[in-house]
Amino acid sequence: MQSGIDVSSAQGVIDWNTVKDYIDFAIIHINSGMTQTVESRFLYNASECERLGVPYGAYWFCYDLTPQDAYNSGVAGAQILLQNNLNNTYPLYYDFEATGDPNNPGSVEWLQQNGITVTPAYVQSLIENFCNGVESQGVSAGVYFNASMYTQYQYANLFANHPNWGKWLAEWSASQPTWISWDFWQYSETGTVAGISGTVDLDYKSDNYNPPTPPTPTGRKLPIWMYLKFPF
Repeated sequence: MQSGIDVSSAQGVIDWNTVKDYIDFAIIHINSGMTQTVESRFLYNASECERLGVPYGAYWFCYDLTPQDAYNSGVAGAQILLQNNLNNTYPLYYDFEATGDPNNPGSVEWLQQNGITVTPAYVQSLIENFCNGVESQGVSAGVYFNASMYTQYQYANLFANHPNWGKWLAEWSASQPTWISWDFWQYSETGTVAGISGTVDLDYKSDNYNPPTPPTPTGRKLPIWMYLKFPF
């Protein structure tokens, strides 16, 4: 299996000239906070990967209250890639998590604190709308998840209905997961790689995974600012 990392501004300024010798791919955080602006290190990290020939994808952390919010986020994320002429090899993933902290914007608990009844149908609607927004712009979409979210919110239905969506599994274990077919497996949150100060998430890519052909665009390519949300 090929090995890689997923990174954000938490890793600070990454020395990609060094890192490239130790990884086969990267997945890069693309958005930042409730205003849904571009993450401070995203363009640098993506451009460095392109300069050095490191294949990469991106991930969008959920700050969405409604399915329409999620759709707009998907369009905005795709447009960040397109309007910056980036050539990501791997999908744009939706990262929606249960963190246990209702003060953590975008989490299951935060939605509940804001009066949302978080049912499997609601979660699936958020994910489906985000991925539809991404794909409407001609960019491949995927979902980041762990076993708990997969089971509780019935992700099997989503993947059955959308077999082309990427599957990025988070399971921090030394044992390779076999309960589901995955494309990328995030197996550690405490890794170290030369060229990065501190810890970094570590990932494997399945030998059976080939990037999907990007979908045909179906939505209008409007300016990014029209899709970005302001603080609630």
